[in-house]
Amino acid sequence: MSIPKQIPHFTPMKTRAILAVVLQVLLACPALAVDRTWIAGTSSTSFNSTTNYTGSGAFSADDLYFDMPVLPLNISSPSNVSSLYILQGATGFYVGGELLVYKEKIGVAANTTATIASKLYTYNYGDSRPVYFDVGAGGKLTTGLHNLGRRELIKTGEGILEFLEGFDTSSPTAINNTVVVRIMEGTVLIGENALLQRTDTPLKVLPVLVGTEDTTGRLMGSGTINGIVQTFGASQSIIETSGDGSFFLSTVNAEAGATLRFRLGDVIVGDGEFTGQNLVFEFTGGEVGVVYTLLEFPSLTIDLDSLQIGSSGYELDPNFGVNGWLIDGNLLQVRFLEVIPEPNSALLFLTAAGFVLGCRLRRRPHV
Repeated sequence: MSIPKQIPHFTPMKTRAILAVVLQVLLACPALAVDRTWIAGTSSTSFNSTTNYTGSGAFSADDLYFDMPVLPLNISSPSNVSSLYILQGATGFYVGGELLVYKEKIGVAANTTATIASKLYTYNYGDSRPVYFDVGAGGKLTTGLHNLGRRELIKTGEGILEFLEGFDTSSPTAINNTVVVRIMEGTVLIGENALLQRTDTPLKVLPVLVGTEDTTGRLMGSGTINGIVQTFGASQSIIETSGDGSFFLSTVNAEAGATLRFRLGDVIVGDGEFTGQNLVFEFTGGEVGVVYTLLEFPSLTIDLDSLQIGSSGYELDPNFGVNGWLIDGNLLQVRFLEVIPEPNSALLFLTAAGFVLGCRLRRRPHV
């Protein structure tokens, strides 16, 4: 008669202890080791401080990782890294100097905020390999002056990549010498006074591609893009104003199903053509009876009958233009018959609380 084998019982404490031993073995194995340069939490061959690099010379690292917590990294000389990763909970600030990322990726973990305030460059290998800005959900990477070396910029991850006016006050350029910008996921935010363009001579057009057939991309801001904005995929592309006035986009080709979001009072302005049909407009703010300009382009090719509203509480004025929409020369305008603000969370909470209290008062004791 065979004796059944007993299955060992692992408590949570034993499981954690076993996993810790396994992790130590993996880290000790040279074949599995990863060459990482850390800032904070540990020292390395490149950095002797556990909190801050303040050396007087340039530094070089393979893959540069920022752990938590991180104080400002002061770069006093031009420095270079292969790739740059800012881990969850870390906040990296680059002050002064120049930082060259010469491989494919700048990554920011989910729910992590980071700022690159130095001149950020990416090296052109000659094979025009792309550089990925990957920002996780809930994360945000803010940066200023860039020269991407005629490479393709690809935005991935659900977080926000924000371009500000160049931190180098001698130039307002946020990004230049880029072949194309692809917003495959998440948001690219063009801050006020920020400028995206190519700097070739003669000047070439910068394509900005928003969304894919499978992922949602959002282009948002109040700065300037000297290029052609092209949306892709039904309901997968969003162009949005940020509430700071006009958003300049030279030319826009919006595919059917694309969404345009406006804080009413903001205008998307261009010096080329805007084309689109079966577009969805979403609004915040606004008043009844006021004529709002949404688009201002020398050429507007839009089917007014195909336009839709995706925001609840907004009813168009049928006596204005075509069912509330009007193309007046180079302007697309809208007027509302009714604007109903969404109920705020406090009111919803009080309503729910009253409902629950009423139910309790109506209860009868069991007999």
